[in-house]
Amino acid sequence: MQLGSHKQDITPPHPITLAGFAHRKGKANKTFESLYLRSFLLKNNNSSFLFIVADLIWWDTRFVKKMKSKIEKEFEISGKQIVIHATHNHSGPQTSSSFSKQLGELDTSYLSFLEEKLMFSIKKLFLDLQEVKMVVHSGTSQVGINRRKKLDNIIKMAPNTDGEVDDELKIYSFLNDSGQKKAMWLHYTCHPTSTDENVISSEFTGVCCKKLEETFPGCNVAYLQGYCGDIRPKLISNEEFYRGDIKDMVHLGNELFNDVMRLFKNSTAKACRFVPFVFREKEIPLTFGNENITKIIPGKLKEEWPKLVDNNRNRSYTLIFQYVRISDLFEMVACNAELVNFYGSYIKDHNKNVIPLGYSNGMVGYIPTAKQLDEGGYEAEESIFYFGYPNKVNHEMENKIKEEMKKLIRKDF
Repeated sequence: MQLGSHKQDITPPHPITLAGFAHRKGKANKTFESLYLRSFLLKNNNSSFLFIVADLIWWDTRFVKKMKSKIEKEFEISGKQIVIHATHNHSGPQTSSSFSKQLGELDTSYLSFLEEKLMFSIKKLFLDLQEVKMVVHSGTSQVGINRRKKLDNIIKMAPNTDGEVDDELKIYSFLNDSGQKKAMWLHYTCHPTSTDENVISSEFTGVCCKKLEETFPGCNVAYLQGYCGDIRPKLISNEEFYRGDIKDMVHLGNELFNDVMRLFKNSTAKACRFVPFVFREKEIPLTFGNENITKIIPGKLKEEWPKLVDNNRNRSYTLIFQYVRISDLFEMVACNAELVNFYGSYIKDHNKNVIPLGYSNGMVGYIPTAKQLDEGGYEAEESIFYFGYPNKVNHEMENKIKEEMKKLIRKDF
């Protein structure tokens, strides 16, 4: 197996609106930590897998389609063999115009900048191919916590110590012939929302990756985000969440880094056996209910939301699930949505070697469970107005998604 790796700075070259928080005001003109695009090309015999990971909140769906087509023409890699993933960083720029401007306004010049950086990075991959081995360490981290809690019979954004959370931490290391780490993929499930300061950064996930790269010189370290729709950092005071500052962000990044280092010290690395690559893809039309939801529209979105719905109807709402298998111990199910962590746990219950990746190959919006739709709360109700959904997601979507997931990860190879 050969691996090519490249790291590219994608920090906006000028002041820009950050994405993810509706209460931020104005453009960010300060940078605490650069944003990076990390590219990886795996080649096994005549098959290739291109994996792109960026310190962004998500990727615009139309932009991804454009880039996959361009990559396929220039590098002869099929779009089904490409995953373009985002860490869901809330301290980087908006990349899409499909959602409420409350979440950050798109600067189209940044997309042009991003396209140029992406194509340059891919070219570099072919000059960096080396034979590698792959090993995996597995453990846990307590950085994240469930954020849905019933208080006064209402689901609120509050720490729920009894709520479901995926605390699994996995580290995939690619070693060259000398045994040195050439690349590392770190998979965990937690919103990178430790701070809402109007400052560009790669969030606590980027802090962790930077420290790992300093610890292992020459290693390109990427954070892979799970289905973290209802999981956020454990920043709690008086049984309530608080939004931290840069210091809190660094503290959480150091905590995750320490968890990774403990894994290296206390767990046994499992050697992965590379296998013929497997790629599968499934599109699922997202359907909605027909409730009267006008009474729950946030006041600041009453004028914007109908326009978002009209625009998005013209583009359709489609979930895209992409399955990739590269070794006996590494499989992924990437999706262009913000799924709650229940779906990630569901996948793992059926196949412990599969990691769930949200925020991949575009973005639709939140995908809650049927139970959460009954309960209400941000993920099930309020978020739909920010993402331009015409109504709440249909209850039947949970079963459809689970059925298709099982088909994607079936063992027939």
